[in-house]
Amino acid sequence: MKRRFHHWEVLIVPWCLVLGAAVWAAEGRIPISGPTTINQSGMYIVTKDITADASTCDGIVVDTNNVTIDFDGHSLTLLGGAGCDGVSNTPGTTDISVMNGQISGGDNGIFFQTVGGDFSVENMTIIGVTGAGITIDGSSGGPGTPCQGTQNNARAKVVENTVKAGITGSAFAGIYLHCVEGSRIERNQVRESYNGIWMDEVWDTKVTENVATQNAFAGIEIDTSFRNIVMHNVTTSNTYDGIYLYYSDNNTVMYNNASGNDANGIVVETSNFNNLTYNTASDNKSSNGEGTGILLINGSAGNTLDWNQCASNDGYGIHFDSSTFDNVYSFNRAKGCLSGPFQDDTCGQTCQNDAMDSWPSNRG
Repeated sequence: MKRRFHHWEVLIVPWCLVLGAAVWAAEGRIPISGPTTINQSGMYIVTKDITADASTCDGIVVDTNNVTIDFDGHSLTLLGGAGCDGVSNTPGTTDISVMNGQISGGDNGIFFQTVGGDFSVENMTIIGVTGAGITIDGSSGGPGTPCQGTQNNARAKVVENTVKAGITGSAFAGIYLHCVEGSRIERNQVRESYNGIWMDEVWDTKVTENVATQNAFAGIEIDTSFRNIVMHNVTTSNTYDGIYLYYSDNNTVMYNNASGNDANGIVVETSNFNNLTYNTASDNKSSNGEGTGILLINGSAGNTLDWNQCASNDGYGIHFDSSTFDNVYSFNRAKGCLSGPFQDDTCGQTCQNDAMDSWPSNRG
């Protein structure tokens, strides 16, 4: 029997589009249905899945201040390669928020660069990029250039995002922060990049409850960064280190699980006056020749290590190399480490207390 079509069936899709446009207009939201450049401040909503081909290159470029983009569950697919970004801004534009969608392919998923201003990325899934999943760069010249001092940097809120590069090490960072201060990096999942979360010249920022796994170097790298709080993160199954501090001072690293990595749990290199407390750094292996729970090297001084647990590492539980000095370690516990529980190559540290329970003491 031939099915009869009614006139209302023909009209239902256009009517829904008209109704949707009316609702968005009433809410003050401006629809986006394809690759575009935004040059008017306001609230935007993506109304359909978008594909940016190689000739278009970029997906959404923000060319003004005070813009919010809600993907509303939709996706943006980039078919271009190097230099093609999902959502980016014209350097100098500020106060931009992106939320609730997926970006795949291309160079960078989200790339914001400007001196000062606030940026927010929430509930985004970014996969298959070759640059970085999310970049917030507060410098005037881009990654690798000097910051403008501690009062003119960008402020970032990067919360509940998922970044998966697709091939381990194919992207240089899942989340890259440069010249950022007073920010929140919370409850993100990053994997298969070079560094999971890379903090490059970052101040006074909280990095909490993130999961960084299967990255080609470190789960979290803290590079030339100061007075940050890195807490309650899980950094496991990374090719080298769980958490890596490099030329970074006065940071608090506590309640993290840096276990099951192919080199070390936590490394402190040429970094001073950091507080490492209540971390678990266990089951780190010697696949890359190390395998220590917590390792201090290259002149690191004045650091405090308290109440950390370092079990079943292929190297030492805690190891201070011969160049380190004036570090204090107390009530740490290490057992089942193949090289021994504690190793101080110079005896230049201060061991204040023995460890608790049946674990070997700080004095080995």
